[in-house]
Amino acid sequence: MKTPSASNGNNSRDGDRVDARKSSREHESGSFCKNPLMRRFFLETDTSFILAVLILLVLSRLVLGLFDRVGAQYCLAAILLQVLCFALPSIIFLYFKYFVPSVTAKRHGVAPAFMPDVRLRLPALISLPAVIGAALALISGALLIVLCISGGDNYSFSLYNSFDASGKYSFTDVLLMTVAYAFIPALLEEFVFRGVMCAVYERHGLFPSFVFSTLFFTVAHLNAGGSLVFIFAGMIFWLLLYATDSLYVTVTVHFIYNLFCLFGLPYINAFYGETVKVKLFVFVLTTVFLISAMIFCGGMAWLYRVRGKMPSYGDGFRRSLSFTLHELISVPADICYVIYILYAVFGSR
Repeated sequence: MKTPSASNGNNSRDGDRVDARKSSREHESGSFCKNPLMRRFFLETDTSFILAVLILLVLSRLVLGLFDRVGAQYCLAAILLQVLCFALPSIIFLYFKYFVPSVTAKRHGVAPAFMPDVRLRLPALISLPAVIGAALALISGALLIVLCISGGDNYSFSLYNSFDASGKYSFTDVLLMTVAYAFIPALLEEFVFRGVMCAVYERHGLFPSFVFSTLFFTVAHLNAGGSLVFIFAGMIFWLLLYATDSLYVTVTVHFIYNLFCLFGLPYINAFYGETVKVKLFVFVLTTVFLISAMIFCGGMAWLYRVRGKMPSYGDGFRRSLSFTLHELISVPADICYVIYILYAVFGSR
């Protein structure tokens, strides 16, 4: 039989735990904000931080327009702006929405409601076939998509549109371009779209994880002409992430793809312009794509077989679909669509 003082102490601790759980959930849902419109339209949806990323990306392009498109200053400015556009909003978002309530809950001895796993772990060696297949499938598939869109006429594709890395540059220039246009974009984009977004949305199911990581990866590039390429790339990265369970793998494949776009595409474009043998070109690309796709799919199947189970998240497809539709029409998402369309119409002028 408990004494009154012991009972009061236990009740007090139980009350603290309930308050901690409530505080954790309130911080995560954004209900600590007293303004109902702000809470409904921005804090209760995870697309709000993507809106911040997109706005910063548009502003960064305006800033980069003040520099010459070659040289160390442009590369260094591009590196700094990418860190500000991708890393800063993501860290702030994770800190205030998930880390703070998690620490608050642990102080009161309560498990946090949810803590995203961005998969910062090394992959297994058996991931190598899937990595090689993914890189080759991504490169050949992207070239085929561009070729189909162009219809074989005036075929040309560049990752950075007006930027051409086929010129003669010093070793320092090549190193800066590799860091600014290949490594940093791969690292930060994968951290945001495959690391943070997949980790946040997968608790509602794999379907919203795929939709939002791929959709906003495409939107963030602000390139309507290359949207199909970015959708295809986002799909490859998403599949690779869940097959290998490592963000480092998607960063590596993304980096390889960016390197090819930066230094290999000018030579591919030049070769195509000189030969103009469309059928032969399509045949070679299709063959490479099919072989690499088989290697990629076989590598993923091998990984799942070794792991013993397929990834499963969420409470069923119906709830995942309902949640996805709700997020797709949220106010921050709608603003992202408007910015994307306006930039596609007026940004190139």
